[in-house]
Formats: sequence, C-alpha cells, structure tokens
Amino acid sequence: MTGLAVSAYWKSLLAWAAVVVWAAFIFALSAVPDLTVASVGAHGGVSVGGVVVTRTSGLPVSASEAVDFVVRKFGHVAAFAVLATLLWLALARSRRRNAPVLAWVLTSAYGATDEFHQLFTAGRHGTLEDVVFDAIGALLAVLAIAASLRLRATIRRRRAVPGY
Repeated sequence: MTGLAVSAYWKSLLAWAAVVVWAAFIFALSAVPDLTVASVGAHGGVSVGGVVVTRTSGLPVSASEAVDFVVRKFGHVAAFAVLATLLWLALARSRRRNAPVLAWVLTSAYGATDEFHQLFTAGRHGTLEDVVFDAIGALLAVLAIAASLRLRATIRRRRAVPGY
C-alpha cells in the first residue's frame, strides 16, 4: 500500500469508529431507567439537567412536563442528527455514492431499533413518536450537509469564472 492509500484507510476506519462510539453512546442513554430531564422540585421551580428555572415566569408547575417533552425531543433530534452526520462521513470515505440516502435510512433504522430496545428497559418505553423525531433529526442533518456542499460547489464554480 502506498502512503496515500494507508492514510485513506485509517481515515475511513476512524470515521466508522466514530459511528460505532456514537451509536454506543445512544444505546447507553437508552439503557438508563427512567431518564428524566426536567422535574418539579421543592423550590417550586423546574429543574432541567440540574439547572433550576424558577416560577417567576408565571408558568404553571405542569410546565415541567412541557419542558421535559421539549428537551427529550430535541435530544432525539440532536443525537440522531449527529449519528446521520457521522454515517454520511463514514459512507463518503468508503466511496458510497448514495451516502446521503444511506445515512438517513441507517440512522432511522437505528432509531427504530433503539426504541425497540427501550421496550425491554425498566422504566422506559419505546414509541413510534420518538422514531419519527429520530428520523427528523437524521433528515435535518442530511439536508444541512447537502445544502452546505451545494453552496460550497456554487462558490467554487463562481470563483473559477474570471471577472465574476
């Protein structure tokens, strides 16, 4: 192997390792029983990840449920957007022409298996709603990457045209 081929091999291997590590991180979070991100404390405020939001805003105590819902769904979107991005990079390094579609499909499928896994975890429950949020996160990442690549290509073409 030439130095260039070895370098490409290791970059590809590292990209796939990042996918595996992130997927394992998601799996580990899914295995935590009763993962609550927001709750109402004795202080009368809502605690989000240890940060207390007081009731000075006039929101009812049931707002903790709304905060918990928003934080959880944003967590799904963000976690699976990262996974889709890592998958796209790994697939692109592996010279897959259909990397964007495969990244979305594989990430969405992993989201479904993650929710299935939660059916067997005490204090957790898998939902189709979460699978949809996972797929949305993956789609947003794929669309953002595609848009940035298209913009980058447009800028390069314009720079290549003299006097433009």
